Amino acid sequence: MWEGLIEDPGLAAAHCRAYNRWALELTVGRRERLCPLGHISLRDPAAAVKELEGLNAEGVRGVMVAALPPGDRSLGHPYFDPVWEAAEKLQMA
Repeated sequence: MWEGLIEDPGLAAAHCRAYNRWALELTVGRRERLCPLGHISLRDPAAAVKELEGLNAEGVRGVMVAALPPGDRSLGHPYFDPVWEAAEKLQMA
């Protein structure tokens, strides 16, 4: 899990964007059989929301996050509310 090793929110978001572009490219022309799953970092909720919106525009229906959220916060902490609200609005798991 690389995410625990990276504290810089911008770098974490860049890692996610790179993975997401790879997953989308890998499944081009195979979407009837393969469903890409995105990855977002919770280190920067605004960046996570932006990535969710971009993934949704590409047809991605779900994302994964690190098991342990950053900053000693629970996943239910209000800090992450913008991410959960965007996921709900976009109907992304």
